[in-house]
Amino acid sequence: RKLSELTSLPPLPEVDTFDTAKNKWLLSKWLNKNQIPCPPTILYKAGREFEEALFKIPFPVLIKPTQNANGAGIEYFDNPLALINFCNKHISSEEFIVQSYINGYDIDCSVLCQDGKILAHTIQKGYIYGPRRFTAAVGIDLSYNDRVYDVTKELVERLNWSGIVHIDLRYDEQDKQIKVLEMNNRYFGSLLGSLSAGVNFPYLACLSGLNLNFPKFEFQPKRFVLGFIALKLLAQRFFNRNRDDLYFNNSTMGYILKDPLPWIINTCFKIYNKFIHIKQKKT
Repeated sequence: RKLSELTSLPPLPEVDTFDTAKNKWLLSKWLNKNQIPCPPTILYKAGREFEEALFKIPFPVLIKPTQNANGAGIEYFDNPLALINFCNKHISSEEFIVQSYINGYDIDCSVLCQDGKILAHTIQKGYIYGPRRFTAAVGIDLSYNDRVYDVTKELVERLNWSGIVHIDLRYDEQDKQIKVLEMNNRYFGSLLGSLSAGVNFPYLACLSGLNLNFPKFEFQPKRFVLGFIALKLLAQRFFNRNRDDLYFNNSTMGYILKDPLPWIINTCFKIYNKFIHIKQKKT
């Protein structure tokens, strides 16, 4: 509030709302309380009570850290005994949830909101994934999806959300239902994909903070590829021109070539973090 007296700020959520959204366990409890579709979820706590609860939720399941991102720390288990053995060996102080695995596919929604109202959004479905399971897609189709929009609209309205958020959802093939998995209350890795489809989230957030009207913008369905996977697809397309799955409209490569400095800095940070991780393992 003090900062807002000195400068203009983009839409921001209340602190309690922010904390609920970023914590997978708090969010799961809130979703259940507000009857928004989500997978069965329990909090890991060593002991008999947790082990008994495990046998009451559908398997297979995923165990997830409550606050990590991009699939870090997620493990898949077919049965309760294997999960219990894993927990006893590998989990100490960090907080984890156990969540029923949904047979279906991921479909996400990025939104900019003000007081629970959606100002701008894009919806994306992955079609190319990296080598690590449960990480974000590196190839996405940005398109319309009324069912995803309706679930997202209900979620942000009930949370009275303000600001940017990327919502991970999944289509449940058994229940024929869109379910909310988690919320990433920050700018997202597919930001340039949204830009290529006509939605410039940072720019619109600034306009909203300045109480300026949005320029006329129109969402355009796109197929977007992140990172250097674009070069691989271009090479494959050269030899396999009839393969539809190799086609894409845009990629991050065009943005990197125009302005390479952000990519260079980001790459340096990744190399540094890997070096620190290896060093910590050795010690």
